[in-house]
Amino acid sequence: MSQPCACGCGEDARRSFVKGHNRRVALQARLAAKTVITPTCWLWTGPPSANGYGRIAVGRRHVQAHRASYEMHVGPIPDGMELDHLCHTQALATCAGGSTCPHRLCVNPAHLRPATQLLNIMTGLSPAARNARKTHCDDGHEFSGSNLIVMSDGRRRCRSCENARQRAKRARRAAKRKAAA
Repeated sequence: MSQPCACGCGEDARRSFVKGHNRRVALQARLAAKTVITPTCWLWTGPPSANGYGRIAVGRRHVQAHRASYEMHVGPIPDGMELDHLCHTQALATCAGGSTCPHRLCVNPAHLRPATQLLNIMTGLSPAARNARKTHCDDGHEFSGSNLIVMSDGRRRCRSCENARQRAKRARRAAKRKAAA
């Protein structure tokens, strides 16, 4: 009768060697040793990368610690997807973002979801994300209906403000011509 392995690999624990078992158990132990569980997040205490994410060696290469944790606890990340930190998305109002963002060190698999790169960027704090969430221009005009101009590169412009810019430009040109005459 087989006895399931405690690491969750599904193999018989009595076998002396299970392919990849020693690496998986070692990685699990290293992840646990470098993680502090707080009431909100599982914070990585190991070395961060230059962009602020935790990193851990897997085999002969370094991977982001939150990716290793997700793959260990949940399973593989679907092709074409990346992991979105839900704890960061929920704290946008108070988080400064960037490489000092504390949520980049969270390795709690319950706080991670596979997302497309576009969705991950748009739920963040980048200028593109902030602009995409805007519903009004800087002068307070709504971005909707006939007041919305969508440029060929996807940027949005306010028609009211664009018309005002064009009127001011024509007035400057007329004044310049009048002064030259």
